[in-house]
Amino acid sequence: MLARALSSNSNGEQLEPLDEAKAFKRLESFGWSVEKMATTLGKSASFVYNRLRLLEADPAVLSALQDGDIAPSDVPKVVTKAKRTAKTQRDV
Repeated sequence: MLARALSSNSNGEQLEPLDEAKAFKRLESFGWSVEKMATTLGKSASFVYNRLRLLEADPAVLSALQDGDIAPSDVPKVVTKAKRTAKTQRDV
């Protein structure tokens, strides 16, 4: 039922990116692979992976996303950069 809701919202409206990410995470908890989600929902695997990466973003990034200051496609880059910065700081 969750997959059906993701593939066609009853009102024809798009889900917010963060809500979509949470739904993908829920499908993962039911044992769905990223590939199965992508195939079933007509999305690319990279789209699903990138949506799931939204859940790794810190609150400031998520706030900027919700305010429309950054695009969903920019969040994975920000998350990766933040992880690299944190790793570099730990290595110093």
